[in-house]
Amino acid sequence: MRKSILHPQLEELKVTDEQRQKFDSWLAAELMDAKAARTALEALWRELVRQYDAVPRTPFRNTPIENASNVEIPLGAIAVDSIYAQMIDLIYTISQPITIRHKHKDFVQRAKAMQAWVDLLVHEINLRPASEHSIFDTAQLGTGFYYVPFVESFVKNKTHKVVRRGPEIISMLPDDVLMWGGVFNDVQDCRGLSLRFYLTLDDLHTAAKHRKWDITHAKPCANGDWIRQRRERLSRVSGDLQRNNDIYEVHDIYVRYDIDEDGYDEDLLVNFDATGQCSLRVRYCPYDERPVSKMCYQIRSHMPYGIGVMEMISPLQNVTTDLHNHQVDNVAMANMRMYKSRYGAIKGGTINIWSGRNLEMANPEDLMEMKLSDIYPSLERTQGQVTQLAERRTGANELTQPNQNQTFGNRTPAATATSLLQQANRRFTPAFDAVRLGTAGAVRQAILRVAERIRAGDLDYEQHLLRTLGETNATQVIDCLKDEFFDHSIGIHVTASSNAINKDADRQNAVTLANLLAPYYEKMLQLVTTVSNPMAPPEVRSTALKIAAATSELIDRIIRTFEQFKDPEIFVVDPSDEIEQAQESADAQNMMQLAVMSGMMGGEPGMGGGMPPQGGGDQSAPSSPMPDATQV
Repeated sequence: MRKSILHPQLEELKVTDEQRQKFDSWLAAELMDAKAARTALEALWRELVRQYDAVPRTPFRNTPIENASNVEIPLGAIAVDSIYAQMIDLIYTISQPITIRHKHKDFVQRAKAMQAWVDLLVHEINLRPASEHSIFDTAQLGTGFYYVPFVESFVKNKTHKVVRRGPEIISMLPDDVLMWGGVFNDVQDCRGLSLRFYLTLDDLHTAAKHRKWDITHAKPCANGDWIRQRRERLSRVSGDLQRNNDIYEVHDIYVRYDIDEDGYDEDLLVNFDATGQCSLRVRYCPYDERPVSKMCYQIRSHMPYGIGVMEMISPLQNVTTDLHNHQVDNVAMANMRMYKSRYGAIKGGTINIWSGRNLEMANPEDLMEMKLSDIYPSLERTQGQVTQLAERRTGANELTQPNQNQTFGNRTPAATATSLLQQANRRFTPAFDAVRLGTAGAVRQAILRVAERIRAGDLDYEQHLLRTLGETNATQVIDCLKDEFFDHSIGIHVTASSNAINKDADRQNAVTLANLLAPYYEKMLQLVTTVSNPMAPPEVRSTALKIAAATSELIDRIIRTFEQFKDPEIFVVDPSDEIEQAQESADAQNMMQLAVMSGMMGGEPGMGGGMPPQGGGDQSAPSSPMPDATQV
């Protein structure tokens, strides 16, 4: 099965050949400068990948003895694996990792329909496999990227058959993403963003047919990326880059440039061949936002790439590796012996030693044992100190410390244990929040890709939604996606909010909130009942309205302190309308009672308020001006 990326179709960009050549020259220079500026960082990444795989820096060590110990201690790998496992557990322990929340109570039904769709979408967009690689890049090298295009998967047997159409999340290697044009943290702000792909000649022909690429001047690349080659060499797996005569280095570049020379920079999407230094296609950028989501483990202030666990721990791993090898060599040398003797005392000058051998000599004192080294316990203590520094730098306590159950013991109070756990978890809050927001941003980009297709009139995808969601939910989702500002009415969140929150904590917080709201609802119901009484004085009703408003505001502020509840307005009851209706009903009832009593007591003279005469008689006769006692 093959895949083809489909970008939304916009008006074609019309430029002259001279403008095109000028733009290609400028873009080639910018791309070359961006690669050169990242040379030092890529060299660091190569070293970090080597340290993670625990491959020794040199193949052999012959100092201080021949075939000396040459073991790379994977101190950084231990910390990376621990933190990576926590991140994956944080997101995917909960059955539905993505939550759609409404931002206003008028959009409750819309958010519910979107939630039903996203629950199915996360299994279609390759979220879990992509996030596993990007989250690992974030922990290991400091920066992870998601690329979210709209992909058409097809097979070509006798006929061309489309198997699937929809958004897909692709994990991009950090070394395949170039950012330039300013020190910006956000991929949306930098002047140029380049995504590098290595394509075969068949891929180019497919793109030329379906994506209108001009591949006339495309040239195969001489060799692949250094980081990619290093990964393949360390993993002992050779990839397609070994076939250099059939591999092309193509960049999808999102750049701002005044290509038509009208004084304003255009947002462009350029497919650029780095070897031939020519653009394969230039068009207006078809997206309101670049389809890339980024996350950093530890930010570098105002810099695009972050700091990973391996970079934090790299100097300490080098020290630990050297100390460990020295300790092993020290033990080996302490158990070795050399010998010294007089000239001619030993025939041949060498001694072969084995257990039980008797070495006959005229004078045994001519041969003396010489000790090479003693055991130095300070080496082990120094290794422990360095490892403790590594723990403090990264926050990972799996390097030397025991697990938390052994640390706390059986008699540790629950409050104390919870406080210690939360204190340890705060160390990872920025990194885990970056992963959470970056993953939610990737899902948001996938939803945007569908929204772009829906607004472009893609009836096939609308039919897909109707088949998978049913008419009611599909109609709500389609109406939501057709709104260009749909993300103003709903929010997309990763369900896990922080490292301190898990299923049990979520459940306990929900129970706590339920216990808080139960008496609140009961009191509000009593308040409405009291105000609904027609005999309640106006002062009581006015005070009830003030109490209701103040209580609702207090409950709203309390709910906002719960991390997992982002929509407090859905839980807050505002009885103002009901109280006003009760007051109007009570006023109407009082007026009716007054009217009835006035009719029973008789009206004022000339007002016709008296009751009609009872019994027979002339009904047309005028009534007496003053009622007598019998009439009363």
